[in-house]
Amino acid sequence: MKALATIALVLAAALSSAQSVTISPVYKEGDKIVHSLTLNLDISGLAQGVLKADLTSLVGKVTAETTEVKSTFDNLSVLVNDSDAGTTAVEMVRVLNRDGSLKDVTGGLQGGDNYRTSLLTTFFAPEAAVNAGDTYERKFPENKSAGIGALTAKGKYIGEAEVAGQKGYKFTLTLKEAGEDAFDAEVTYVVQADGRILSIDGKFKNMPIPAAGAVATGTIKAEIKPSV
Repeated sequence: MKALATIALVLAAALSSAQSVTISPVYKEGDKIVHSLTLNLDISGLAQGVLKADLTSLVGKVTAETTEVKSTFDNLSVLVNDSDAGTTAVEMVRVLNRDGSLKDVTGGLQGGDNYRTSLLTTFFAPEAAVNAGDTYERKFPENKSAGIGALTAKGKYIGEAEVAGQKGYKFTLTLKEAGEDAFDAEVTYVVQADGRILSIDGKFKNMPIPAAGAVATGTIKAEIKPSV
């Protein structure tokens, strides 16, 4: 009986090890990724907006402390109440801290909150290996220069998944900014071990829309375009 129990423990340990995954984001200058992006917005019940674009992101300067990611909104279409809003965008530059948090965001969509939009397209990985069902929490301090409160990210690893023929790992994440009626979101990501995002599917509320002087609830969907 003792031998059988020992074998069972060894098998259980091996199975647990086989199921664990470590996500270690890797950024190399010149790396490029393209996602088809769709944002649906309900702006304080006053207007309905739909944004579609190919979000092309290129890794720029990489140092020991920060990583620069430059993104363009190609084939941009923005409709408000089914009419062309005439919205334009310039290159958006995100600077990521070593811990994966956002240090700064410049450029992006005209009249939009590009910092919080960037939060939705940034995956906050667990800091240790996880097994299916494991949860984790990350906390980030207030970003005064961007006017963003302290952020809490609570994640859960679901299991293996596949997007556009590419294998990855599925996580759910809740993002909550400190403060009453502050921005929060529930997002499902499929990522690869190097942090490469294959897909995003989420919902959010209390997203500021500076151009409208209002806030929005909405959804986000994005999927990698492997042929690009």
